[in-house]
Amino acid sequence: YELLVGSPPFQAPDKKDTYKRISDVDLQFPDSVSESARKLIMELLQHDSQKRMSISDLKSHEWIKKNLMSI
Repeated sequence: YELLVGSPPFQAPDKKDTYKRISDVDLQFPDSVSESARKLIMELLQHDSQKRMSISDLKSHEWIKKNLMSI
């Protein structure tokens, strides 16, 4: 999120509000973030580790495949 947007995803005026936004996964996306990137970020931010995207799934995600630079 921070690499795409330029600021932390849950930043708030004070720590208490920041912690609340983190626990609620209160994430605001600017219009400049594509739907594919939004889906990827939300899949990575799952509280339940069983529902969270695995590394192997990450490699095959459409946003990663589209934006991965060949080395």
